[in-house]
Amino acid sequence: MLSLLIALVALGINADPRQGSTQRIEGVVVNGTRAGVPVPGAEVILRTPDNLSPMAKTTTDRQGRFLFTDVPVPSGLVCLPGANHQGVHYPGSRLRPVPGGSIPRVEITVFDALTTASPLVAEKHEIDVQVKTGVLEITEDISVSNPTLTTYVGSSPAEDWSRTLALSIPQAFERVTFSQEFYGRRFRLVNGRLETDLPWTPGRRELRFTYYVPVKEQHGTMERVLDIPCSSVRVRVQGEAADQVACNLKRVVDPDKDIALFESSERLAAGYQISLHLGGLPVPWFQYGRWAALVLVATLILVTVAARFFRGQRNSIRRPVLTSAST
Repeated sequence: MLSLLIALVALGINADPRQGSTQRIEGVVVNGTRAGVPVPGAEVILRTPDNLSPMAKTTTDRQGRFLFTDVPVPSGLVCLPGANHQGVHYPGSRLRPVPGGSIPRVEITVFDALTTASPLVAEKHEIDVQVKTGVLEITEDISVSNPTLTTYVGSSPAEDWSRTLALSIPQAFERVTFSQEFYGRRFRLVNGRLETDLPWTPGRRELRFTYYVPVKEQHGTMERVLDIPCSSVRVRVQGEAADQVACNLKRVVDPDKDIALFESSERLAAGYQISLHLGGLPVPWFQYGRWAALVLVATLILVTVAARFFRGQRNSIRRPVLTSAST
């Protein structure tokens, strides 16, 4: 209890004016994979949701029940109970104890871990390409779904990294930004791909990120390989030269000439390669300058060679022909 009070003071939480105001928090941990049976021996942690600092810990009994007694009730305190199961932490609902109030019995649902083939599918995958001078700004929205009642944690390699999802975006990409900081912290670059060891619990998650691909030529091809099976794929290209775009997906009729829209008419398997052919891309002025410099150098070389050739020709014409004098 003393360590709990010290932790609250360190977090800058002021105690309620009424001394000794405490409350009980009790509940049960159940297994969602096994029809909600209680989970005995599960570790339950009570945290603060802002910085996830642990306030107290306990273990469930044979009936999966847990109990925190004498939980302080300072003004504005929010508690976040959660349970650990097979290496994955499952947060419960946030609680706000109040003096004299009561907290209903808490139920925390956990799931068994799955380490075999990935069950992940994409309910939708949208790729938005903005054509700008010298760069393609690409934003992808993926609805990642785990349709099972297990948590996919990937295989367990020798090193401390278990990949659960890899994003095969173009290797020339620059500056990836995730719309949610949580995902930005969980992905890292491995062999040219963005990978994560994030456990995927049952249900759907929205993954949105933006990256940039430099444009060096007026014509080029962008390829994107699907990482997981996808029910619906849509590619949209906006900006200059949108009317000079071709794709191996079906073109959708769109009255706006500044937008080219393509989509799949059927479910696509993981590994399917989307090819986007772009023409008339606006390239930076220095790209033109580079080619102009090369043309200028080549022209100067040709002029120099031609000048020397014609000078040699004139000299050969003017040179007198020597003949032997007759005696």
